[in-house]
Amino acid sequence: MKFIKILFILAFINIFGQTNIDNLVTNYNFPKIKSSITMPVTIPLSEISNMINASVKDLVYQDDSYTDNNNDQFKVKVWKTRPIRLVGGTNQNILIEVPLKIWAEKGIGTLGLYTYQSTTFETVMSFNTAINLKNNWTITTQTQTNGFRWVTKPVLDFGKIQIPITSLGRKA
Repeated sequence: MKFIKILFILAFINIFGQTNIDNLVTNYNFPKIKSSITMPVTIPLSEISNMINASVKDLVYQDDSYTDNNNDQFKVKVWKTRPIRLVGGTNQNILIEVPLKIWAEKGIGTLGLYTYQSTTFETVMSFNTAINLKNNWTITTQTQTNGFRWVTKPVLDFGKIQIPITSLGRKA
């Protein structure tokens, strides 16, 4: 009797084995149904802020040559003065403030004879970044400038005479 049971089990496995089940599933036209999963995702702005500030070093930009950029006779250094600040907006956006200190020096003259004047000032640049999460789990952002505000205004210092050059900063 045991022999018949074992034979029956082997025959059953042979007839209805995994390959036959795979063929059955593959050849059967199951209806395609759209489905979705709602999954709340929370990323603290403090974590994003920490990552950004860790990746943006204190010296943000440096141009140490008067002769680059078609002999522009211009040098500039830009530093981050404090951590970049992120604030959650109202419509899936982030407001960003970037505090900067800028030193610039410009040569004025011709025929290789230049006089150089420098200035140092601070400003806070403001940006608005819209964030969108797409169906394929990718995030897209779109950033627009919100202008800036002066912390200290740029001036040309000639001892007793200081000439404000904020209008030149707005055109740049």
